Amino acid sequence: MPERSRAALRRLTGDGDAGLFGQDWEGAAAAAGRAAAARPELAWPGALLAWFTEGHEGAAEAARWWAHALRAFLPTLDLAGAAARPGEPRGAPLADGWRRCAAAGTAHDPALRAALEGPRAVRAHFLAECDRASAGGRLDEAWEHAFRAGWQRPFAADLDDVLGRLGDAAEAMGSRPRAALARLHLRAWAAARRGA
Repeated sequence: MPERSRAALRRLTGDGDAGLFGQDWEGAAAAAGRAAAARPELAWPGALLAWFTEGHEGAAEAARWWAHALRAFLPTLDLAGAAARPGEPRGAPLADGWRRCAAAGTAHDPALRAALEGPRAVRAHFLAECDRASAGGRLDEAWEHAFRAGWQRPFAADLDDVLGRLGDAAEAMGSRPRAALARLHLRAWAAARRGA
């Protein structure tokens, strides 16, 4: 920030440089920890905690937080993936961080393995989990997996399949509102693809 702007802020607030321009990383990490606990689907808290713990607590704890960020919904990667280079997937810096910090470098969790591979692998993983849960009669779980298949790493190639599975799972578990919403989205998606 230019000195002229800094001086104006000091004059307006009556605060010094430390209060205005210092960075409280411990405070930021504490806030990110609260956000991660309350909203595990958000990527940015895990990314911030991974970066912080990598420098303060070591690689094992940082790898845990990189994995947390990788398992989050893609749309929440905007802030977490701000370090991506132009043309690079937003999740690439998170995957690089995990690979740098993970002891064995091998993801044993299938969802994390899929996240490291990319959006198509994530979609395939959660659709397969949806099918397994449906076959086992775990209908709430099937709906959740179908939801994650569609929104954890969204892309349009097979959205009709995802929306159909969401509707099927919702109907099977007796949730008429969720089923109606999935069918509404499916009709809108089909109409958009036809150009209607």
